[in-house]
Amino acid sequence: EGDFYPFVHELADGRDTLRWIGEQPWFDGHLGMWGASYFGYTQWAAALDAPPFLEAIVPIITSTDFHGLFYPGGAFSLITALRWAAGNGGRRGVWVPARRLRSASRTRPAREATRAARRPTGFYEDWTDHPGLDGYWERINLPQALERSRIPALSVAGTYDIFCGPQVADYLARRDSTWLDLGPFAHGSYAISPRRLGWKNAGITQILRSSIPFLDHHLRGNELARSRVRRYVQGPDRWVEEDDFPPAEASRERLYLRRGGRLDPEAPGGDEEPDGYRYDPSDPAPTRGGTFLGPRCGPQDQRPLEGRLDILFYETAPFPRPLQIAGPLRLHLVASTDAPATDWSGKLVHLPADARRPALNLC
Repeated sequence: EGDFYPFVHELADGRDTLRWIGEQPWFDGHLGMWGASYFGYTQWAAALDAPPFLEAIVPIITSTDFHGLFYPGGAFSLITALRWAAGNGGRRGVWVPARRLRSASRTRPAREATRAARRPTGFYEDWTDHPGLDGYWERINLPQALERSRIPALSVAGTYDIFCGPQVADYLARRDSTWLDLGPFAHGSYAISPRRLGWKNAGITQILRSSIPFLDHHLRGNELARSRVRRYVQGPDRWVEEDDFPPAEASRERLYLRRGGRLDPEAPGGDEEPDGYRYDPSDPAPTRGGTFLGPRCGPQDQRPLEGRLDILFYETAPFPRPLQIAGPLRLHLVASTDAPATDWSGKLVHLPADARRPALNLC
């Protein structure tokens, strides 16, 4: 019974569910929770007001910060919000044809997009009406779960996942009782298979190999033979274990956008002219791969974008030795526009020396 409105009822529903479990004759007094995406959010909601018998959680590709999911960097992630809302607005999830979603995504104003997709949802319109981190999102986000709950958590994050940034922030805010797995996962089954890229040890089975021993340790008392952080390294196709993230030996690398398409460790002088470009809002720069919900997310070859005039490219000199990136990435952009409104996005791309290999987006 009732109407589905995402996120706002999970705290009360989780409390009721845990109370019911605790009353069952088959319950042995030890409970763990495991699940991905929305079922990771419900774990954080339950952990906020949990009975003592909830002893461990494993939230996978999820976060306590859903404003950061739908507004990464402050810009509305239209395809993620539209695809999820159109598919999950009723009593059961439905598949909405990609052609209909593409057409609906061009609807203006954007708050009418689910109506154009013939799947109207009031909560999607609420998301578009609240771009800032205001009281609406304070009812949904769960930072207090990080602050108040000390239930051990194994947070499984994906570098190509829609939750990656907020989920790493969750770990950094709760290091003392959180373990972190960081792999090249995207959301759902939309992304290219890691094996096609030569990443033989990056598959989804790694999640089970990690989470089962974690739960066995906290629920059964088995030994936990792992470090606080496990992360996947793409080049050598292997997992490494460390005591923290970023690793203690990591150093900050600062690169500057320079005139002429250079990405340089040397800062520009005050007399360096800015770069500029023109763009057509009716022909937006294509999204190739990345952190969104839908087909062709994750790692994708960026070379087909090189001929576009509405994208600026900046390239480093070849690195003399392999560079391993482990830590949050940030772009500090100083820009101006003569349009009424503009959103900018930046992406970090690995450009291999062999032109026959794909130039993959990293972040």
